[in-house]
Amino acid sequence: MKKVVAVIMSILLLMATMTACNANVPADGTATTGTVAEETTTTAVGTNDPATGEKIQIIFWHTLTDQHEAALKEIVAAFNASQEQY
Repeated sequence: MKKVVAVIMSILLLMATMTACNANVPADGTATTGTVAEETTTTAVGTNDPATGEKIQIIFWHTLTDQHEAALKEIVAAFNASQEQY
């Protein structure tokens, strides 16, 4: 009887492990791995021409939330105010 219970528990553990490791992939093929607060733009770094006078845009991805995100936004705003090129 102990052997049967051990086999059943092993199978359940294997199923749980395989389910937990499975990526959540929707029909369009893009995987999601949780909720992430992110702000993105379409301009890539280094594509701006200095001769045209356009500012270089820096993309900084983060997963900060709440007060950490608020502090980061303050730091970014201070950086943006102090720079002419970026």
